[in-house]
Amino acid sequence: MNSANIFQQLEKHSSPGDLSAALDILSEHLRQEKRFAELFEARKMQARHRVGLPILANRPWASKQDEELNEAKQLELEKQLFDGCREIGTLQVEEGHIADGWVYLEALGDKKYSQSLIESVPVTEENSQEIIDIALGRGAAPAFGFKLLIDEHGTCNAITTFDSFAMQLPPADQRQLASTLLNHVYQQLHENIVNHLQESTGSKNASTSTSSIRTLVAGHDEIFADGGHHMDATHIASTVRISRILEDPDSLNKALEICEYGKRLSKDLQFPDSPPFENIYVDHEILFRALLEAETDSADKDAAIQHFCQKSQTELENRLSEALHDLPATENYIMLLHRFGRSNEAIEIATKEFSGAQNAAPQLLELALTKNDLSTLAEHYKDNEDVLRFAMCLWSHAETNDEG
Repeated sequence: MNSANIFQQLEKHSSPGDLSAALDILSEHLRQEKRFAELFEARKMQARHRVGLPILANRPWASKQDEELNEAKQLELEKQLFDGCREIGTLQVEEGHIADGWVYLEALGDKKYSQSLIESVPVTEENSQEIIDIALGRGAAPAFGFKLLIDEHGTCNAITTFDSFAMQLPPADQRQLASTLLNHVYQQLHENIVNHLQESTGSKNASTSTSSIRTLVAGHDEIFADGGHHMDATHIASTVRISRILEDPDSLNKALEICEYGKRLSKDLQFPDSPPFENIYVDHEILFRALLEAETDSADKDAAIQHFCQKSQTELENRLSEALHDLPATENYIMLLHRFGRSNEAIEIATKEFSGAQNAAPQLLELALTKNDLSTLAEHYKDNEDVLRFAMCLWSHAETNDEG
C-alpha cells in the first residue's frame, strides 16, 4: 500500500467504531514496510484497545478511571504486550538486525526461544561480531556465541574471554563454554598429532583419524623429542584448568587424555598452575580420574581425596607462618568432597576454616545437599551474626520440607 492510500484508508476508518480495523490496517502497513519499532507501538495501541483502554497512554487529559483495569484485563494486556515483543524481536532478527531484535527478546524473557532464534541466523562476515556480542556478551546463546568466537578469533581470544567473562554466567552455561573450548582444543590437538605422525612415517593410515589422542601417542616418544609439541602449550594448560568444572564422562575423559599428553611434554612446557595444581598435568590427571569414578567406590577416588586433603592440610599449617589470605588448595578440596556427595564433610571444613568471612569461597549454600546441611549452615550463620544467610537457610529448609 503506497503512502497516499494508507492515509486514505486510515481516514476512512477514523470513527470510534472503526478503530479496530484502522489499527489492523496501520499494523499491516508498518509490517510490510519493515518499520518494526513503529509496528511495536501499533501493537501496543491494539493491545490497549482490546482490553478497553484508550489507545494512547499517559494522555494529559485522561482521568484516573480511564486507566483502571481489573486483574483479568491486566493479565491480558501483559500477555499481548509480550506477544508484541516476541513478534517484533523475531522480525528484527530474521531481517538481520540482531541487536535491535534482542531489545525485545530480552524483555520477553523466553531464553529457550531467543536462543533458538539467534542460533538460526546464518553467520556472515558482516554479522558475526554482532552475533557474538548478543549471543555471548548479552547471554542470549552463550555456547553458540562462544563457538563462533573460537572460530572467528581463535583459541587464545576464547581463553581470555572465558577467564574474564564466564564466571558471570550460571554454572550450566559455564560448563557449556568449557565443553566447547575443550572439544575445540581436543580436535585441534588430535589433527596436529595425526599430521605429524603421517608426515614422520610417510603413511596415510586412515585409522589414525578416528583414534583417540591416548592411542595416537602410545609408543611414539619421538614426537615429543627436542621439545616437540603440537599446539601452543599455554592453550593446552589453560584448557585443562578450565575443564575442572566439567561433569560429563566424555568431557572428563578428553580432559584426562590431554593431561596424559601434557605429561609427556618437556618440563619447560609444563607450566605450573595455582595450588593445589602446581604440577598441572599430574594433579589434574588425579582429579579427572577420580571424577570419572565419582559414582562408585574406587582406588582412584580414594587416592584423589587423600592427595588433595594433604595439600589442604599443608596449606592450613602454613597459613599463619606464610600469612596466607587465600586458601585455594582448601577451597578445591572442599569442592571435591562436595562433588563426591560428601557435603557434610565439606561444610564442616568450610565453616571451620572460613568462619567469619562473609563472602568466602566456596559459597557455603552451594554445598548444601540435604536438610541437615541447611540446618548446620543456619547455626553457623547464626553464630557469625549473618542474618541474611541465616534467613536464606531457613527459607530453603522450609521449601525442602514442603517438597518432601
